[in-house]
Amino acid sequence: MNNRFETNKGLLPKFQHEQKFLGVCIGWVIDNKDPDKQGRVKLKVPWLRNAESDDEDFTTDWCRVRYFYAGKERGQLWVPEIDDEVLVGFEHGSWKLPYVIGRLWNGIDFPMKDAPTDGNDNKWIQTRVGHQFIMKETGPEAIQINDGPLKNHIALDKDADNCFFESDDGKINVYAKAGKINIEAKEINKKSSENTNHEIGATYNMTVSSNANWNISSTYTIEVGSTLYITSPVRIVDPTNTLDVKAAIVSVQVQKYTAEVGTTKIMYGMVSKDLSAGGKDLQVQGSLQWVAGLFDMAAVQFGMEASGSASFTGDAVFQMEAMKGAKIYSGGNASIQGAMIVCKGSAVWCAG
Repeated sequence: MNNRFETNKGLLPKFQHEQKFLGVCIGWVIDNKDPDKQGRVKLKVPWLRNAESDDEDFTTDWCRVRYFYAGKERGQLWVPEIDDEVLVGFEHGSWKLPYVIGRLWNGIDFPMKDAPTDGNDNKWIQTRVGHQFIMKETGPEAIQINDGPLKNHIALDKDADNCFFESDDGKINVYAKAGKINIEAKEINKKSSENTNHEIGATYNMTVSSNANWNISSTYTIEVGSTLYITSPVRIVDPTNTLDVKAAIVSVQVQKYTAEVGTTKIMYGMVSKDLSAGGKDLQVQGSLQWVAGLFDMAAVQFGMEASGSASFTGDAVFQMEAMKGAKIYSGGNASIQGAMIVCKGSAVWCAG
């Protein structure tokens, strides 16, 4: 018995010589437009010779790149740039299966010139056009995002406890076309060096829990397409200088309309809702002037007293009617004028 066997050599696999590289080497990126969009690159590895063609400048096929986060439809995609120096490893030492396992700076390609390295306190990411993501861990601790021209900035400043959105020359736009934009703060300040425009497609509601102050240096114009309502339980207008109201027609509907000019009180028009009642007394410390085209007063008892002068004028008819008593008292002059003057009552007297 021996250890010799017969066999058919034609059935044996053909022996293929393959160059092995058990280590890593340096390469340069020559193409990064992966047709399969997998973030792969082609490399030139000058230290390797092509075992098949014996070329000194070995060029790889599309080789995969190590990304620190990668998965199905997720991950981080920073493809190396053309001419970037990379660190290359080979699967099982096969030059046919290279991988990019890292990227390197060298004596020609330096890091960002503004990125300080003392103390390793800043973490910095910058693209080829200068877009930056910076994390500062000393001094003013902050996270910054800057565009290439350094004209638009976002900053989360830990020391100042602030969040900044800044655009030097452009715009800052906030859109929520199908939703809402909510802004909530203890205090909100808005400042515009030029114009401020508000365009509301539907209803504009504003609720102020305390006071609302408007300081306008020049003209303030309100234009209403339909009706303007101003409601207040107390005095609405109290100008310290001059108030001008100009219109072709002014319609004022009030229960009591009093105008004070100095020490004189002037009441205009028919104020029937105020005076047609069980009993009304009107006392004025200064002068009283009442002017109306049709002057008509009716009450069960009516009393009017002025410490100064009292003047009542009706261009057409002056009529005063009281079921019980009517009194007009003036500390100064009292005058009643009208084309027709009618006074009715169980007792009517005038004193001056």
